[in-house]
Amino acid sequence: MPLPKTVYLTSLKQLLVEHGQDRLFPCIEDLAANGLSPERFSPQESQPSRQDITQYLTAWFKHIGFLPDDCQSWLIEYCLGMLSAISSSSASQIRHSTKSNMKYIYGCDIPFYCGREHNPLKAQCRQACPAYQDMAVPPESSELRKPVPKAISDRMEQVENSISREPQALPVPVNLKYREQFHQALATAVELIQQGKPKKRVVKALNDQRFKTRTGRAWTYSVLQVELARYFHEMDEQAQEDSEYSIVQAILVSCDTDEVISPPPELGLGRSAPASQTGVQAVDAAGARPSALGGQTPKAKDYRLQVTDALDSAAELLKQGIPKTKVVRMLNQRGFRTKTGKEWSYPNLQAELNRYYARLDGE
Repeated sequence: MPLPKTVYLTSLKQLLVEHGQDRLFPCIEDLAANGLSPERFSPQESQPSRQDITQYLTAWFKHIGFLPDDCQSWLIEYCLGMLSAISSSSASQIRHSTKSNMKYIYGCDIPFYCGREHNPLKAQCRQACPAYQDMAVPPESSELRKPVPKAISDRMEQVENSISREPQALPVPVNLKYREQFHQALATAVELIQQGKPKKRVVKALNDQRFKTRTGRAWTYSVLQVELARYFHEMDEQAQEDSEYSIVQAILVSCDTDEVISPPPELGLGRSAPASQTGVQAVDAAGARPSALGGQTPKAKDYRLQVTDALDSAAELLKQGIPKTKVVRMLNQRGFRTKTGKEWSYPNLQAELNRYYARLDGE
C-alpha cells in the first residue's frame, strides 16, 4: 500500500530539525507534500521531468548547507514514492538516476535559483519566503541551474538501461552500516558522562563530532538516555555472568581435586564446609545444586534492609557533586547491594533514588 503523501513532508521537516535548519521554502514544502501538479500546466507547455524536480530539490539542499550524505536517503525515497508516477523507469533505475543527479549538482558550481512566482515547476511561492528577496535577481557570477548536458544525460540513460539487466547488490542494513561508529559514539558518551558532563552537552559533543545513532540519525537527549540505559544494563548483566562463571569454575576445580573448600559467600552459606567434605559435597552444601535427597537450597540473604543505608550514602555523595556513575562504583566498592542482591547500576540507582526522594517528600 503506498504511503500517504504527507509522510515525505513530515520526514523532511524532521530532517531539517535534526540538522538545525528551519529554512523550508514554500516551493519545497509544496513539492514535498504534493509532488508535481500537472493541472498547473497548460496543454501547450511541456511538463518538468523527474530529473528536473530531482535537480531542483538537490540544488536547494546544497543551498541551505546539506551534504549529499545528509539528504540522499530522503531524496531517493521521495523520488521512488512521489515521482515514480511521472516516470517509466524501474525502482533501481530511479535510485541510480537520483544519485547521478545529486553528483552532478554537487559537483558543479551551480547556485540555487527558484525564479520565485515563475519557478519552472510552478510550485507555490509566497512573499513571506525567507529567500524571496534574495531570489529577486538571478545570480550573475555563476551559471544558473540548467538541465543535465545531453552527453551526461545520454550516459545516464545508458547506465539506467543496463541496471535492469545486472544483478542488484543487496543494500547494507542500517544497523550494520553505522555499527562501528555507533560504538565509538557510545564509548565517547560514557567517558564524558563519567567526567561529570551534563547529558545535553554530551549530545552536542556527539553531533559536533558528526557521530550518528545506530539508525544513522543525529543524536538527541531522549535517544542518549535510552542507549545509556541499555549500555549500563548490558554491562551489569555481563558482570553478573562473569561473577557466576568464576564461582562455578572454582567449584568445578575443587571437585576435580577433592580439595576442601569454603563455599563462596555469594551463594548464601554462612559457614565453611566441614573438613570431611569433598568438592562435590561442598557444592551440594553450598546450595549450588539441589541435594540428591531432596534437600532445599538455603534461602538467599535478604539485602533489602541495607538498601536505605546505600541510598543515604548515595544522596550524600551526590550532594558533594560526585557524578552518579562514580557513586555507583563507590557503592559497589563498599559492598552495598540492591534489594535483589546484585551490584548497583546506573539505571537501578536512578530508579531507587526517585523512590527514595519521593518518600522523603512524603514525610
